[in-house]
Amino acid sequence: MKKSRYPKAVSFSKSQINKYGDVLRYSNGDIDTFEEAFDGVSAWRAAHLYPLNTFRTTLTRRANSLSPLNHPIVAQRLKRMPTIINKLLRNPEMKLSRMQDIGGLRVIVDNLKCVYALKAYYEEARLPHKLVNQKDYILEPKKDGYRGIHLVFRYVGLNSVAKTYNGSLIELQIRTKLQHTWATAVEVAGLMLQRKLKNDDGDKLWLDFFKNVSQAFEIIEYLDNGRKYVNLPDDFNVVKLYKRIKSIDQQEKVLERLDAFSKAMSFLDSKTVMRGRKYFLIVLDPEEKKITMRSYSEKNYKKAIDDYKMLEEEHVKTAIDQVLVSAGSLKQIKVAYPNYFADISEFVQKVRSIEDIVS
Repeated sequence: MKKSRYPKAVSFSKSQINKYGDVLRYSNGDIDTFEEAFDGVSAWRAAHLYPLNTFRTTLTRRANSLSPLNHPIVAQRLKRMPTIINKLLRNPEMKLSRMQDIGGLRVIVDNLKCVYALKAYYEEARLPHKLVNQKDYILEPKKDGYRGIHLVFRYVGLNSVAKTYNGSLIELQIRTKLQHTWATAVEVAGLMLQRKLKNDDGDKLWLDFFKNVSQAFEIIEYLDNGRKYVNLPDDFNVVKLYKRIKSIDQQEKVLERLDAFSKAMSFLDSKTVMRGRKYFLIVLDPEEKKITMRSYSEKNYKKAIDDYKMLEEEHVKTAIDQVLVSAGSLKQIKVAYPNYFADISEFVQKVRSIEDIVS
């Protein structure tokens, strides 16, 4: 058997993974039971790296062919343990083995035409992997205003090593730059306010602000040759919408507070990240307003995973946030995961331009 450079597939059955998930969800067993479950889920999560890298290769090639001059951003991540536990708590009937975004890929393209071209490719291409679920949050945005395309695949390997990872679920998110800018701002606001705004948890005015901005961005994409992909009501009142955004912003000082929080964060110097590194462990401390990052070569993936697990255990009950990601460069990571660098300047600039229209 060919030796894999990635974590080996785990031998846990689906029922065992689900039992581990129940322990993490309820946390009512002894400490040894919890640690066993934490370790088991961490190993199961790490085994998604191989399928993720397989998907990323194809995705990068296809995205670049659609937009060769603008270099779409492609990145991957393993779902954070606190997020896994929170999702289990929010969905009591969910089985961990069926959670579809343990391994996630994100691609950011220029416009809606590119989004739907990628979607069509993955629907029509003769890939070995099975498309098991898809959500079009552009035609039907989420309640909070989130927009984007989500495709979920069940991985199917073609060689002896790859087949050991069969059955892994991989989620692909396809967004425009504008949709990504909005989603990033929501996450940064959540970090700043210590609320899960993207789960509809938070102050009503803040939730309304982001929902209204999402509608404003939808109009911008509609006017930017996106009529084919956006459904706007015939009686849509643009002026009223823009005035509502400006009113909430003035009342809550949303943009001012977000901008101040962003500028207070410590940014990394790209010179501190050595070339030839594949994995990046980003740690964000919103209370201390600082970011640190460790980088790892491809052959040191095990060290990266072990450090990730250690930090999650250490910070499980704190506001400190960490994520293990992979992208082509530090610059691409900053674009794909700007919430971890608190850079929302593009969002602030775009909303202020909207507000200027109704000044």
